[in-house]
Amino acid sequence: MSTQEIKVLLKENIDNIDDKEFLEFLNNLITEEDTESAPLKLTPEQERRIEKSIQGIERGEFFTNEEVEKMVSEWLKK
Repeated sequence: MSTQEIKVLLKENIDNIDDKEFLEFLNNLITEEDTESAPLKLTPEQERRIEKSIQGIERGEFFTNEEVEKMVSEWLKK
């Protein structure tokens, strides 16, 4: 795919997005000059979900990688 084709595809996909926070995220991603040293900018919803996940982990509400692999293996057998 050429650079021009990618640009057209991106523009078309962006035109179909109505989520303001996601569009702001994309804009920040595109306009950052040095994304490796720039601090990550999270939306309030992303921050809330991360905090909720941290609290769940602290309460022991998580699966180990081994447990997930076992569940997937059993699910694939069905």
